[in-house]
Amino acid sequence: MARPTRTTREQFVDVAMRLFWEKGYGATSIADILQAAGANAGSLYYCFPTKQDLLIAVLRRYHAGIHPMLLAPAWDGLKDPIEKIFALLARYREALMATDCTYGCPIGSLALELHEPDPCPHLARRQFRRVDRRHRAVSQGGTRAASPWHQHPRAGVVHPDDDGRGRDAGAHPPRPRHL
Repeated sequence: MARPTRTTREQFVDVAMRLFWEKGYGATSIADILQAAGANAGSLYYCFPTKQDLLIAVLRRYHAGIHPMLLAPAWDGLKDPIEKIFALLARYREALMATDCTYGCPIGSLALELHEPDPCPHLARRQFRRVDRRHRAVSQGGTRAASPWHQHPRAGVVHPDDDGRGRDAGAHPPRPRHL
């Protein structure tokens, strides 16, 4: 039996990433993945014997892409660790605004959704810890101690909301109001 091409496997990972982000891991069925990929069950189960195996591939893809797709563009040209944090938060905000606040952090969402009976929640937690460690390392500036937040020049910046009351610059954007 010929092995499926890497593109078949990668297509399943691409589709699963999108569906897990949009619907959540638990709410995404194998049938949803097959329909979105336009593939048959045999191809999927050959590449990934279980849904958890597909989840592990998704988490590995996130791990491989977090620096080149998220951190490096946000931190390009920045030296100050506090500015790096603000740049990363701005990048997160841009992503939220681009999706009309529909989607959150895919890694964080998976980490919150998975629970102990699932065979691989430790992978999501491990990935979340890696991201957390990077954020902490940046805030500490490697060998340099971090500046206290309240002493940073951008601390305390307030932006007006639609109602004029204002909110902290680092606060989440207001949720869209649905009728």
